[in-house]
Amino acid sequence: MPQFAFSYPGKETRENPQMIACDCLPNYEKCRNHRKTFMLDKMFLFVLLLNLTGLFAFVAPQFGVGIATVSLVLFALNCLYITVNHKVALRIFRKKHTFYWLIFLVFWPLLATIYAPAINFREIVLQMYYFTLLLATAVYLLRKGFKSFHRIVAVAVAVTIFGLILSMFTEAFFQPVASITDNALRYEGRAYGFFIQPNEAAINFVLLFIVWFSGLRKTKMSTVFLSLFGLLVLVILTGSRGGFVVAVATIFLMFINKSVRAVKPFKILISPKSIITFLLVFGCFLACIPLLLNFLAENLPRSADNFSVVNRIEAMSQMKLAEKDYRGKSTVAGRLEVFKRYSAMICERPILGNGFGSITILQSKGVLGLSAHNQYLEIAFETGIFRLVFYLFLLIYIYMDKKRKRIEQFLHTNSYAQLLTVVAFAGMVSNMVLDSRVLYCALGCFIAMLISPQTITSDNVIGESTQNFRHIDNLRMQDEK
Repeated sequence: MPQFAFSYPGKETRENPQMIACDCLPNYEKCRNHRKTFMLDKMFLFVLLLNLTGLFAFVAPQFGVGIATVSLVLFALNCLYITVNHKVALRIFRKKHTFYWLIFLVFWPLLATIYAPAINFREIVLQMYYFTLLLATAVYLLRKGFKSFHRIVAVAVAVTIFGLILSMFTEAFFQPVASITDNALRYEGRAYGFFIQPNEAAINFVLLFIVWFSGLRKTKMSTVFLSLFGLLVLVILTGSRGGFVVAVATIFLMFINKSVRAVKPFKILISPKSIITFLLVFGCFLACIPLLLNFLAENLPRSADNFSVVNRIEAMSQMKLAEKDYRGKSTVAGRLEVFKRYSAMICERPILGNGFGSITILQSKGVLGLSAHNQYLEIAFETGIFRLVFYLFLLIYIYMDKKRKRIEQFLHTNSYAQLLTVVAFAGMVSNMVLDSRVLYCALGCFIAMLISPQTITSDNVIGESTQNFRHIDNLRMQDEK
């Protein structure tokens, strides 16, 4: 039989480390397909990085196009990746987790456009994009494993930290993106990074941190201390009160997981080292607040007509989340007024809502004023309380999965509880949670681990049993020894 020699990444032979020999044409075709999927995996890594960091918005000015055009290209790449890996995608799609999210993100909104004031095509396409991002992320996890995804998340964390610091001192760098999004960047020194919005940056950074931290598994307490301390400092620099509370809640859940462990029904182990570490995190954070305030006061210009980042940090460090500015106004009081107005309008049409995308349409017509700043209100307003109940069911359903507990035991962190707590609480203070691309990447990751637990330890889980925990249990027993 004739032999064909060619090279492609990741394969070697003894004669030539860059070549592999195939003894027949079908094998040659298989190798060509492998090289194509290898390149597609690398391409999707780039797509993930753009979505995880918000850098997709910075691509638009470079090519003289709008952000919507870039999103359409990314949407097409998601669909391409899913189509090429259709067998893996079908395996994921058959699972209830994925199908339920398809109903919530695509089918239900499409039905709710029938009675909307007008069809909002942008919102409909975005919903489809979010689902393809979730599905494509899950496909990548099943193909390449959690370790590969964790590496790109680590890069995204580093890029986000750089962006947050850069946005505080070099506002001109972000002006091209702000100009095409009609964003005035009037944030009074608050860090917003490549997400171009402080509250959104805070929530997305906490989500990124949860995924990144879950991949560390057993780490030294010094690493845990520096990580959690950095999380608090970076989130408070955004001046986001909701983001700060979410970050504190995340650290509290980590503290419970690291410090307290029930080994028997009436026997609980408490880790003094973990307790000391977490006390040091908050102690050092509070001790550094005066130094941080002095630094910001000296290096950031303070405006005379707005609640600056210095004022916000002072209020948050004292847990005065409803603190008023010098004009005697409070954004919390204003949001409560909006809450009452939205609630009254929801009561008028509680079952079906006002139609998907109706908030944007009614705001453009001047019927609605300010944003609700509440994800639950917006869901109920547009698509009714039944879709809101279904959304809460989706979050609970992920947590109640039988495999979730054993996965968290192996990861040495209650990452599912952290993720769902952030999503649930952030929805009370923000209406941008379900517009977070980081969220759908994180959901795709955690759903993929539920579908195939081998994703956590293997670099390629295609064809492996989704029910076999033997390898994971053996590794966990070795850790405990």
